[in-house]
Amino acid sequence: MASRPADSMRGQTARPNGRLLCRVMVIALAAVAGAGCGSTEPGEPVDVSTATLSAESQPSDQPPALAVSIAAHLFEETADGGGAPAPFSDESQADELAIGVVQEVVGQGDVKRLPVNLNKVFIGRLPTGRFLAADKMVVRIECSLPPKNLGARSQLYKPGALVVVYLARDKANAWTVTSLLPINPGNKKYWTQRLQTFADVVLAGESDEPEQEFRKLLVIQPNGGLEFTLLQAMMIHPHAAARPVVRELWRNRVKQHPVDPPKEGEMVGAMSFVYLMRTLNESDMLDEILEHGLRQKSGRRSWYLSELRVMGDYANDDARERLRGGLEKFLDDSPALETLDSVKDRDVWSDVSTATQALEYLTARDEAK
Repeated sequence: MASRPADSMRGQTARPNGRLLCRVMVIALAAVAGAGCGSTEPGEPVDVSTATLSAESQPSDQPPALAVSIAAHLFEETADGGGAPAPFSDESQADELAIGVVQEVVGQGDVKRLPVNLNKVFIGRLPTGRFLAADKMVVRIECSLPPKNLGARSQLYKPGALVVVYLARDKANAWTVTSLLPINPGNKKYWTQRLQTFADVVLAGESDEPEQEFRKLLVIQPNGGLEFTLLQAMMIHPHAAARPVVRELWRNRVKQHPVDPPKEGEMVGAMSFVYLMRTLNESDMLDEILEHGLRQKSGRRSWYLSELRVMGDYANDDARERLRGGLEKFLDDSPALETLDSVKDRDVWSDVSTATQALEYLTARDEAK
C-alpha cells in the first residue's frame, strides 16, 4: 500500500496507558451554536488552522487544542422533530476518516460540548506537532452543541456510541466535522475495512509512484471483478495513474471472456471496468468497449450502450464520430424499434431503444456545437 506521511496517525489504535490524551477542540459554526466563537465581527474571515482554546475553557492537564468547526446539518431539526439525516457517506469530500467513541457531554450553562475519542484515524492528515504528539494514540475532539433541546437527534450520540467521523479541510487548512454516523452493533469490522480501503486509494494517488500503488491495490476477485468497496472508492476518487492498470484489467477480462458469463452482474467483470473507465474519462477506449458490448447477448448490450452514451459526451470529435458510426450500423442491422414489443421483445427492445437514444443524444450534441 502507499506509504503514509511520516507525521500521520493512519491506522493507529488506542493503547490503554496513563499518558495524557492529545486533544482537539471542535468549535461549532455560529449557524449551529447560535453564537460567535470569539470577538470577530460577522463575516470576517478567521484562520482557525492553529486556533487553541483559552486557558479558562481548557483543563490545565491537557495539551493545546485545535479549534475546528462542525457542519450545521448534524444538529438540524426537521418539522417532525426527528432531525436531519446524517449523510451515509462523505468519502468524496472527506479529508480525514476516523472511528471514535462518544463520551459524556461536558460544559457549563448553555455552552455544552460533545466529546468523541477517535481511536482509529485512517488517512493521517490531521495536524501533528503540539496538537497531536507522535506518541499519542487517541485523538480527542469536542463538538460544540447548539444551546437548545436537540430532541430525537441527540439519541444518535449517546455516551459509548461508536461513530464514523468524517472531517473536511478547506483551503485555509481549517477543519470541519462533516459527519458523525453511528455504527450499528456488529458493523465495526465493515466500517473499518471500508474506511481503510478508501484511505488506501487516496494515499495511492498521493504517493510518489501512484501507478505501482494502484497495481498493488487493484486485485481481481474470484467473481471477476474488484472487491465492491474498492470499486466504489476508485469511482469516487478517480486518478489518472490508474488508467493503464484498469485498461490491462479490462483487456485481460475481455480476452478471457469475449462474451460475459450469463449470470455476471453489472458490478463485476468487464462491465465494472467500464464504470471505472467512465469515471477516468477514458474516451480512447470507446472503440474497444463498443466492440465488446455488441458481442453480448440481447439485453446485456444495453448496459454497454448506455455507458457509451455518457463516455461519448467527453470524447474527442473523432472518437465520438466513430461511436456514432458504430451505433448507426448496429441499428441498421437490428429490427426497427416501432416493430418491437417492449414486453414480448424486451431484451432486443432494450438494446435498440438504448442505442437509438444514445445516437440521438450524440447527434444533437454535435449539431448544437
